[in-house]
Amino acid sequence: MVKNFIQEIGWEIVEYIRRAISPFFIKMMSGLTMLAISLIQNTALAICLMAAMLVIDGLLSFILIRGTGENAYKMKVVGQLKRENKPTGVNSSSMGTYRPCKEYRPYKGVTIGLAASLLPIVLILVGALGDNSVARAVLMIVSGWVYMPVYVIALAVKGPMPEDYQGAWIGNETLWWGFILITLFVVISAVAYIVGGNREKMRQYMLTRRTESVDAALQSRTKGEKR
Repeated sequence: MVKNFIQEIGWEIVEYIRRAISPFFIKMMSGLTMLAISLIQNTALAICLMAAMLVIDGLLSFILIRGTGENAYKMKVVGQLKRENKPTGVNSSSMGTYRPCKEYRPYKGVTIGLAASLLPIVLILVGALGDNSVARAVLMIVSGWVYMPVYVIALAVKGPMPEDYQGAWIGNETLWWGFILITLFVVISAVAYIVGGNREKMRQYMLTRRTESVDAALQSRTKGEKR
């Protein structure tokens, strides 16, 4: 009993990590692009391009996690059929091995978003609380989507650094603003996952209605032929 429980927890963790990998790498690529944009000397242009990258990144994340919600709901249907000892259909094998942890649950969108944001959360805390410039540098390279928009706006507000200035022109306290972007991503992840699940739920409903209509037509035809 305890062993099965531990295995289920382990598979849950593995599933969340697996689902978080793709969004993490998409956002890492977006962050590297934002890092390159931050080198543009024209601040207004840099801010506009950064805003465009945020929109593109949000759309890509939404589409990806919506697909995750759709696949998860398919697994939920497979699980229901298995529990009822019914055939799961030929398409179930294309989604991989069935496990209860793969089934759709509304809260999983939030969990996937948090899992994909775990590294930047840690880096923000280390960088801000410990005034650690190394953590900030790693954050800018690995998860620039969290900090580069904040950094560019901070540069625009403070203006160019004076030649005789000593120290960090943009302090590590600005890292805290990155939590706004993390929260936004988690919200997008939650909404996208639910939208994907509802989309697949509607598809399954329409498929069921179509099957029932065909069965009803066949039954009416059979009764007509008997008469």
